[in-house]
Amino acid sequence: LDMLLINIGLCYNQLGGFLEARKYIQEGFSACEKACSKDILIQGKFGLGVSYFQEKEFEVAQENLLESYKLALKNNDLRFQIENLVYLGNINTQLKNFDKAKEYFLEAESKAKPDGYSQLLIDTYNHFSILLNQLKDYEKASEYQQKYILLKDSLFNENLVKNIAKVQTNYEERENIATI
Repeated sequence: LDMLLINIGLCYNQLGGFLEARKYIQEGFSACEKACSKDILIQGKFGLGVSYFQEKEFEVAQENLLESYKLALKNNDLRFQIENLVYLGNINTQLKNFDKAKEYFLEAESKAKPDGYSQLLIDTYNHFSILLNQLKDYEKASEYQQKYILLKDSLFNENLVKNIAKVQTNYEERENIATI
């Protein structure tokens, strides 16, 4: 029940229902009371952080994301480490803590790159290039923009090829069944 409630909260975040998201996440925490698993705490605190971030309540968002990040480190949950780092970089960009934002983005990149977290790496490159443009480091910004474009193009082209192959296979299967 606790994980289902947290997941409902995460869904509401994606739909822009941030108040509902926090309500469901808090219900998820209540469902497991004081015995919440680390996964529940990692995802729940992340969800709260995203919700507050989207509503520009950066200090509260940062508290939740840092807590989620520390738990993700202890739990060796690389995906949520990277997710938290990207949001922490964005928060610090908004708060004009540019050096801290850079640290978060560089750490996210170093964790995402070797382990194949392509979508998170795309997000990191995109947000890092935005930060570097704000800092007027146009050469580095251009470098990260190029990384963003190349990875995004390669990822989506790869998915397109897979989808075309799947459609083609399904068509051939139907043709074979019709022939039989």
